[in-house]
Amino acid sequence: MTLSSQRRYLHPLPDETFDELAMRALPELEPSKASEQLKSWNLHIFLRRPPGVLLGSDIVFIEDPA
Repeated sequence: MTLSSQRRYLHPLPDETFDELAMRALPELEPSKASEQLKSWNLHIFLRRPPGVLLGSDIVFIEDPA
């Protein structure tokens, strides 16, 4: 049985906002594009609490699920 590859992810730093995490994860993109890209890959974060609120235990995917 072959293991599937895992998506890369980050955990938020203490008091880090979603926009700050996006800039850290995708520094090659402009901040608004980085944030929108991460939001599209991490809908689970925005469905369960107010937008932009992160917990230290959150898993934030930093690459496309494909």
